[in-house]
Amino acid sequence: MGGVFSRPRVDGPVGEPDWSVLNSPRVTSFTAGAPTFTPGTMDALLLFDQSTPRPLLDRGVEANSDYRSVLDIGAERARFEQSYAEGTASFRASRVDLARVLAGADRGPTPYTMVPAYGLRPAVLGGRAAWLRQALASGGALAPEAFPEWTEALLRLRGFLELSSNEEPQVSWEGWAADFSRAEAELHWGTTGWLDMTFYRAVNGFLDDADPPPEALAAVDLAHGFSLRDWERVARSADRLIERVAGGERWTEPSVLLDMAVVAYLRTGQPTAARHAVESLVPRTGRSSGHLRNRLLDALVAEAEAAAAG
Repeated sequence: MGGVFSRPRVDGPVGEPDWSVLNSPRVTSFTAGAPTFTPGTMDALLLFDQSTPRPLLDRGVEANSDYRSVLDIGAERARFEQSYAEGTASFRASRVDLARVLAGADRGPTPYTMVPAYGLRPAVLGGRAAWLRQALASGGALAPEAFPEWTEALLRLRGFLELSSNEEPQVSWEGWAADFSRAEAELHWGTTGWLDMTFYRAVNGFLDDADPPPEALAAVDLAHGFSLRDWERVARSADRLIERVAGGERWTEPSVLLDMAVVAYLRTGQPTAARHAVESLVPRTGRSSGHLRNRLLDALVAEAEAAAAG
C-alpha cells in the first residue's frame, strides 16, 4: 500500500525538529503582518511525546482502531453530552513541565520576543516570563499593547521583592510563601532545570536575616530544589508541606506541590510516599478524577509500586 500508509517505522529518537520551515514562503504567507513564529514559540506548544503517557497506556487503555473506534464514538458522545477531555492542555499550562521532567530534558530561558498569536496560552505565559526577566534586569518596561495585564504581574513581582528586602518584615509567613510561589512560577514559566539566580539571591538573603518558620523555608526549598533537580531536597520539602497544604494552608499551590512531590519521591525510591502525596493532594487541586495529569501521576506511582513489590 502506498501513500501515507507506507511510511517507514522509526525506532529510537527522531532528533530535534528543523524549524527552518518557519521561514519558508508557504508559512510566511500565512503569518504576514503578525509577529514572527520562532522555534521557541513552537517548542512552547509541544505537549508531550509518546514516552510521556506510556505508563498510563501500559495499564491497558483501549487502543483506537477501525474495529474499535473509541475516539470517533467517544467524540460524538462527548459533543452530545457537552463534556470534554480534561488535562491535556495542563501539560503546557503548569509551572511543572511534566513531560520534560520525566524525560530529564532541560529548557533554559529564551529572550523575549513578541508573542505571535494571542490565543496560544503556553506561548503567552512563556513570553510573559521572558518579559518579566527583561523588565527586572533593565529596571522597568512597558507591557506590550496586546497584554496590558503583564504590568500587574511586574508590579506583583516588584512588590514581593521589595517586601522581601525589608530587614524587619511585618508579614504573614503563610501569605509570604504563597506570594513567593506565585512570583517564582511567573518568573520561571516555560523553563525546566534552570533558575533565576538574581531572584533566588534576593529571597535567600532575606530568609537568612529573618526568622521564617520551617514551612516557609520548605516552600522555597521545594521550588529551588526542583529547578536544580535536587530530588532529595524536594522530597524533604514535600514531607514538611503535604499535610499542611492538604489541610488547606496556602504555603504553595497544591497542584504544583503534587507534581513536584510525586516526581521527587519516585526519583528517590519512595513509592509509598508518592502514593500518599497523590491521595492527599489530588482533592486539593480541583482536578476531576479523570483528569489526564492525575491519571498519569497515578500510573507512574502504580508502576513504581509494582516494581517495588518485585
